[in-house]
Amino acid sequence: MAEALTTEQGTVDDTAWRRASYRSVAAGLRSAIREGDFGPHGRLPTEAELVERYGVSRGTVRRAYLELVSEGIVSRFPGKGTFAAKPQPYRRLNDSIDELLALSRDTLMEVVNPLTVVEDSDAAAGLGLQFDSVLRITYRRVHLELPFCYTEVFLPTRLAEELSEWPFLWESRARSDETVLGILDRILPHTITGARQVVTAVAIPDAIAQHIDCQGGQAVMRIERVHFDAEGRPVERCVNYFNPERYAYRVQLQRHHVSLTESG
Repeated sequence: MAEALTTEQGTVDDTAWRRASYRSVAAGLRSAIREGDFGPHGRLPTEAELVERYGVSRGTVRRAYLELVSEGIVSRFPGKGTFAAKPQPYRRLNDSIDELLALSRDTLMEVVNPLTVVEDSDAAAGLGLQFDSVLRITYRRVHLELPFCYTEVFLPTRLAEELSEWPFLWESRARSDETVLGILDRILPHTITGARQVVTAVAIPDAIAQHIDCQGGQAVMRIERVHFDAEGRPVERCVNYFNPERYAYRVQLQRHHVSLTESG
C-alpha cells in the first residue's frame, strides 16, 4: 500500500503526490522552452540536474520527460541528451476539466462576435432552458500568434450581469488569456465538474474557415461540449472547430484497476 504524505492541507495519497510532482517538473520545463531559455534546439538539463533542482526522484524526472516527448515538445537522443523539438501543432492532453481550464496558460482568446442575446432553440435545449433566448459569443484561440481554433459558446441569459465584469467579452477583436470556462468556474455558485462531448469530422463552413486560416469545405475536427456544474446542471454549450495543421487532440486512456480475490 502506498504511504500517505502529510501536508499543511491534510493527508494525500502518495501516488497522487508523485503524479503532481512529475507534472510540476514538466510544467516548469514546458514554460522554459516556451520562453526560449534553451534556444530553438537547445539542450535541456540532464535527469541528474533536474533531480537536484526540483528535489524529486529520477523516476519522476523521467516521467516528466516522457510526458514532454509524447507532446512533441522535446526529443531525446541516447548518449546525446534531451533537446527542444522543432515547432509542432499545438497539443494538449485532454483528460480532465483542469486541462481545459489550463488553456489560459499558453493561448489567447480573440473575440470575433462579442456576447449578445440570440434565439437558438438547439442551444437552449442543450442547456436545459425553458425559452430559446441564450447568450452567444464566438472567438478564436491563438497560440504563438497562429489561430488554431474557432469556438461558438452559448450560455444562459441569467449570467449576463455577472459577465459584465469582463468587458473584453463584449468587445469585438478584444484579446485575453482568460477562458470562458475559467470565468464561469469563478462566478457560478457551484464549480464545473464535468462535460459531455462529441467529436466528429466535418467540412468547415466558409464563414468559420477564414478565422483559422482554413479553406472552406476543408475537413476539420469539430468538438461539441456541454459543461456541467457540481449539481449536474448544464452551464455552457460550446462548439469548436480546429485547424488540423495547427492542433493535435490527445486523449489519455487508462484501464481501471480490477481487484481479484480468490474464494476458498
